[in-house]
Amino acid sequence: MQESVGVPFSLIVLVSEVVTAAVLLTGWLLGSRRMEFKTHHWAVNTVIAVHLIIVSLWMVPRAFERIGLALSSPLVNWYQLAHDTVGTLALAMGTSLVVLFLLNRGLPLRLLRKTRKLMFATIGLWTVALLLGAYWFLLAWVLV
Repeated sequence: MQESVGVPFSLIVLVSEVVTAAVLLTGWLLGSRRMEFKTHHWAVNTVIAVHLIIVSLWMVPRAFERIGLALSSPLVNWYQLAHDTVGTLALAMGTSLVVLFLLNRGLPLRLLRKTRKLMFATIGLWTVALLLGAYWFLLAWVLV
C-alpha cells in the first residue's frame, strides 16, 4: 500500500542521495585530485554521516517492511534486493575507509596508495545502488 506521505519523503531521500553524490564528486575533484586532503576528507566524512542517517532512518526500516515481499518473488523484485545488497556493501566499505583514515591521520599518501582501488570500488558500488534506488523510485511512484 502506498502512503501519500511516502511520495514526497521518498523524493527528498532521492534528492539528498544525489546531493551527497555531488558533494562526494566535489571532494574528489577539488580535494584528492589536487592533493588537498582536508577538502576531500571533509566531503567524504560529511557524505558518510549524512548517508548513515538516511539509511538508518529511512532505508533500513523500509527494507525490513518489504523484505518478505521481495523474497517471495525475487525475480520480480530483483532491483530491491540488488539495491539493498549493493548499497549495504558500499556503505560498509565507505564507512570502513573513513574509520581507517580517521585512525591513521598521519599517513594519508601511503594509505591512499594502498586503498585507492577499494575507494573506486566503493564509489562504483554506491553509484550502482543509487541508480537502482532511482529505478525503484521511478517504478514505485512515477511509472505506476
